[in-house]
Amino acid sequence: MNHDRVHAREPSHHVGRWSVGVIESIDERDGHAVVTVHPVASAESEESRDGGGTERDGGGT
Repeated sequence: MNHDRVHAREPSHHVGRWSVGVIESIDERDGHAVVTVHPVASAESEESRDGGGTERDGGGT
């Protein structure tokens, strides 16, 4: 079965273990979709790392 998009729901359990990410690849294994996701740092975690505000160097989001 081919799909052209992935839908995800907000987690209702283990909320602290979930984060926003970008899909890197989608493969099929034993008839199931296997999605590889790269985590995206939130503005909050960037601030705590560099001690600054929301400025970013180059590139867009």
